[in-house]
Amino acid sequence: MVVRGDLRTYKIHLGSGNILIEPNDQYLCIVPKQTASARPDGGVFLPFEGDAVLSVVLSKALMLADDRKIKDETITSQFDATGSTDREEVARHLIREGWKIRRS
Repeated sequence: MVVRGDLRTYKIHLGSGNILIEPNDQYLCIVPKQTASARPDGGVFLPFEGDAVLSVVLSKALMLADDRKIKDETITSQFDATGSTDREEVARHLIREGWKIRRS
């Protein structure tokens, strides 16, 4: 499945849920939140309920389609490490890595 976000384009493998970021096919690690309990009472039945991989794939696709709104640094730090050409993104990544940036 190909998902086009605002920042990147992603390929999600339907069998495994693994994500690759185009154009260089860098692996993007997103781990689904694990919960101790099953669906809370009153939850909505979904047609893919019971298919854990499809559920994860759809969740990832919906999140990545709106990738500018992702705030989790374990995910956003991987965006910056993918060879971005966006100058502000690159500068933020370098500053986090300890580089001193001189603005012109």
